[in-house]
Amino acid sequence: MQVVISKRDFSGPLATPFEWTAESFDWSIYGGPTIASLSAPDNVYRWDAAKLLRCPVEILDDKGTPVWWGFVQAATIPQGTLGVGISLDGMYNAVAVTYANMPAGATTPSGQNTTAWALANESISEYGQRELLENMSDGTAAAAEARRDRILSEYRYPNAVVAAFGGDRIKLELRGWWDVLSWRYYANGGTAAAATLDQAAAMVATFTPLLTGAHLAAVSGLSTNQFRDGQTNAKSQIEELLKLGTSSGGRLAAIVNRSRVLRIDALPSASTPDLRLREDGKLENIADLVLDAARLDQAVGRWATLKSAPTVVGNYSTIHPFLIESATWRTGTASYKPVGQRDVFSIGKDGGY
Repeated sequence: MQVVISKRDFSGPLATPFEWTAESFDWSIYGGPTIASLSAPDNVYRWDAAKLLRCPVEILDDKGTPVWWGFVQAATIPQGTLGVGISLDGMYNAVAVTYANMPAGATTPSGQNTTAWALANESISEYGQRELLENMSDGTAAAAEARRDRILSEYRYPNAVVAAFGGDRIKLELRGWWDVLSWRYYANGGTAAAATLDQAAAMVATFTPLLTGAHLAAVSGLSTNQFRDGQTNAKSQIEELLKLGTSSGGRLAAIVNRSRVLRIDALPSASTPDLRLREDGKLENIADLVLDAARLDQAVGRWATLKSAPTVVGNYSTIHPFLIESATWRTGTASYKPVGQRDVFSIGKDGGY
């Protein structure tokens, strides 16, 4: 596996003093590449790893084919028996506070209010806009604004955390570009019915330049009220729209490609499974060709059957084709999760090559 890290502004590759190894990565029908982890031997330049937050990353297989893409979410740096972690989690460079107005002399709040958004523009320029809508109980406009400004001052940049750490390697946690949709809230004051996928595309359009657009390769045939109160992040709202599926009962997938365009497609029907899960845990296609374990993109969103299992077990139980909802690659081994599976466990482990 080869790892390519780029500059935050997408202007080209970034040379780093580390020899990165891909430890694991995941794919899902919601987002495509979702999470991944890298590690590198510790060296005297260890603190440079903290500078990589939000840098774009691509993981390439041994043939040079990109198999995962996203950005650096967090870094853990060994320091003796300790580890110093620094992450985009908990960083907020745009903050507003909602509060129930309770002025002096009042016995009950006079209504729910929200402060104006306060922005840390340098941080936004560096990392992208990460929003926090904080809730405060009874208070005044001045108290809410003071709380907003304190939060922004403390959390506008990533903060380091020190904890016990038994490893001797530098670690990077990665997220797919789909994750940036959770960084911001989405509001729409309109109340007309709108096509569900058009609504999803409108949400994505507010996330440039981290996401560059949406391509609708499917039509849902469904419309819902487009009103959004601005209390929920865009990722959650888009996932709910996708889960509605199509008017004919079909399923939808949304994959962020290497160009950071979100493409929404209709998934194939269960009546046409084109993969088979073998007894050794490997997936093969109908031409008996085994899929490369690292090519999770070739498995996620497709229907599979168990190759060696009978169609009917006993008198009643039928083994149906299953849709591969997500998959994980870990040090040469792939595992696959079917739709509806509550626990994250493997239905097969692929030894790969």
